[in-house]
Amino acid sequence: MNLKKEFIIRSIKILDIGYITAIYIILGIVLATICDRNLGKFDEKTENNKPLYQSIIELILYLWFIGIVVYIVRNLNLGYIFYW
Repeated sequence: MNLKKEFIIRSIKILDIGYITAIYIILGIVLATICDRNLGKFDEKTENNKPLYQSIIELILYLWFIGIVVYIVRNLNLGYIFYW
């Protein structure tokens, strides 16, 4: 592969990395705002009074939700648009 083609491919990969990073940041901010509105403000006293099993279940559900969002964002990768 010649140097010019290698440079073009590497440039496309760098653009793709930046594109995906921007999507993650924007989606993260949007989802954090939505969660904050729906779940309300964090109250330390209420959280301390919850049983441990409830906190563990909530943590698992949050991680599950994050995993689904990451999966969706990875599949939204439109980096193929840059490839000819």
